[in-house]
Amino acid sequence: MLLADTLRSTTFKLALAAIVTFGVIASAIFICVYLSTASFVRSRSDQAIMAEYSSLLGAYERSGRRELIELIRNRIAGSSPAEHVYLLVDHASAVLAGNLDKWPSAATAAQGWTEFHAPRASDAASQSRFRAMSATLPGAIAYWWELISATSTALPPRSGRR
Repeated sequence: MLLADTLRSTTFKLALAAIVTFGVIASAIFICVYLSTASFVRSRSDQAIMAEYSSLLGAYERSGRRELIELIRNRIAGSSPAEHVYLLVDHASAVLAGNLDKWPSAATAAQGWTEFHAPRASDAASQSRFRAMSATLPGAIAYWWELISATSTALPPRSGRR
């Protein structure tokens, strides 16, 4: 009888309404913070990819395909901690330079932004999701070349420090 009276009391109903209201407001704040953080991180990632892509495109426009291939090889040798992925293929999809063995099957966009999974440079057994800018390079008359410049969207593994 005492429990039934408590559950029907106005005080209990007001407390329950306050708890639900707090939960809804806290959830809404969490969702807003998450969405704005995700948007900020994606924007920064896109800016980094575009800067890298513009640098590669500039090298191609200044000095041609050989310079671009050499620049990609140098960047791969530098093994950036951000785990950049580069791929330059010819019209037959033969790899000219890059740290991928082949054009990713999930990278369907011939031009523009795309996302795909590929092995991590540090651990070939695990896959990471990459966001990339791909484009057909200008100036090729008889042949065309596709270029991918990408960076991992996954967080880097934690270090041993606590």
